[in-house]
Formats: sequence, structure tokens, C-alpha cells
Amino acid sequence: MGVTAFQTIHPWEAGDISAGIDFVHWGGSTWNSPKADPGMRDDRFKEYENEIAGYVMVQQGFFDNLLDVNAGVRLQHSSQYGNVWVPQAGFIVKPTDGSSVKFSWGKGFRAPNLRELYLYPPHNPDLRPERLWNYEVELRQKALGGHLDMGVSFYFIDGKDMIQTQRVDGRPRNMNVGRFINKGFEIDASYLINSRWHVMANYSYLHTDAEVLYAPKNKLFARVGYIPGQWDFSAEAVSIWGLLTGGPEKSDYAMVNLRGAYTLDRSDGPVTLFLKLDNINNKHYEITYGCPMPGFTMMGGVDFRF
Repeated sequence: MGVTAFQTIHPWEAGDISAGIDFVHWGGSTWNSPKADPGMRDDRFKEYENEIAGYVMVQQGFFDNLLDVNAGVRLQHSSQYGNVWVPQAGFIVKPTDGSSVKFSWGKGFRAPNLRELYLYPPHNPDLRPERLWNYEVELRQKALGGHLDMGVSFYFIDGKDMIQTQRVDGRPRNMNVGRFINKGFEIDASYLINSRWHVMANYSYLHTDAEVLYAPKNKLFARVGYIPGQWDFSAEAVSIWGLLTGGPEKSDYAMVNLRGAYTLDRSDGPVTLFLKLDNINNKHYEITYGCPMPGFTMMGGVDFRF
């Protein structure tokens, strides 16, 4: 259960101040006993956590919103790990029409959840929260009358205590893996060819000094969309290289997905019929070692809006 409350005020021109507080209580019971022996289920384990946090966020525009500056801080208190300060700050500069430069800095924080702490064989009640410092710069430019939107961003993450499942004495166990540094960049572009055709693509590169599961070193995504009237068609291609799955080898794969939809306009609300064809090249791959992902899948349905 939880409660959250917040308020935003505008004390002066181009200025916003937001403040809030939230409270979460979560927990329960678990029986760490074999299902085949229900007589042992009286030996159960109970655990509850309480978290309360307050935050303040300030944003101010200058020079007719040529420059926007923001800063904030959050204080999080937990019955498990105590107090944690989480600050953040950044700015956006718009030197010309259609261009922007963005910088952000902040602290990242994630507490271990109940599953990681207490449930299933990998559980570890001694886990510490994940913490990191993130620095990011983004450059963005629109061109060709706004039809072309391009961007490039660079990031640097200095973190510690990331939670991963590792083998300890031959058995899986959730562990804090220590300090890690991630750095990389992402490039994206979208182009509106005309009222019916549009294309977009992005590429991201990640370099890390530690083995981080489920985070690919290279990812390429491309999409083509065609909307002739009430029809909506799209084709997507996703390519992944250098994905750590927890197994002895890295995973590389590429998939193609197709989408199609038709919308019926009605007086009481539109109705959309859709069909999704995922992984039409029937690529066999794994994101988590030992858990094969589906091959070709097809799903259709109807979406009512009223």
C-alpha cells in the first residue's frame, strides 16, 4: 500500500516549484519449504519494509526560454537501509530555432525488492541498494522544415552495488557486484517523408568495465511506417550484438517485425483491427541464459474506444 501527494506552483514568470511526499509499505510472508511437504508450511518467514520520501524540484526559464535550468533533491528513508539523498540538476539551451543542447547530472538509486531479498533460491537478505552517478549531454537539431529530427547523446555512469544473479558454490545467489563504469553514445534520426510515409532509426553503443547482464554492447533499430488513410502499416528491424545472458557466450541476433491495422470510424468511438507478426525470420535467441525466447509469433485483436 502507498500514498503520494504533490503540489506544483508558479511563483513567478517561467518558474515552477514542485514538492511532494510519498510513503510505501510492502511485505508479506513466504514459505521456504518444498511444495511436496505442505506440513512444513507453518515454518514461514515474515518481512515488511517501510519507505518514506520527500522531494523538491525547481525549474526556471531565462531569456524568453532560451535557457531552462532545473534542480532538485529527494530524501528517501527506508526501514532497511536508512537515509539516502538523491540530487539532480540540468539545463537546456536552445541557441537557434529547432536546435537544443541538454546536460543532465544526477544520482540514481534503486532499493532491492522483496523477490531479490527473500524469495526463491537466489534470494539474499543482505543486499545493498544500487547507486550510481549519471552524466549526459544531448545535441538535437531539426531541419527541412521540421521533417527531419536528429540527435546524438553521450553518457557516463559511475555506479556501484548493481544487483545480479551469480553462481556461489555452484548455486545461484543475488549479489552486489561492486563498482562499475558504463559509457557510450546514442544516435537517432526520424524523417517525415510526407503525410503517409515516415522512417526512423537509432543506434546505441555501450562500453562497460564490468560484466553487466542483459545490456547489449551494440543495438540498432529501424522502422518504416506507411499510413494510407484508415490503414496503418509498419516494419521494424532490431539487431543486437554483444549481449551478456549469464551463459558462457555472448548473444547476437536480429529480428524483423510487421504491424498492420485498420481503423473504423464510428459515431460512438473508433474500432481498430490489428495484426502483429513478430520475429518473422524465426530467429532463435536468448536474453536470459537457459530461457529461449519465442520464435515467430502472430497476434491479432480488436481495440474499442468509447
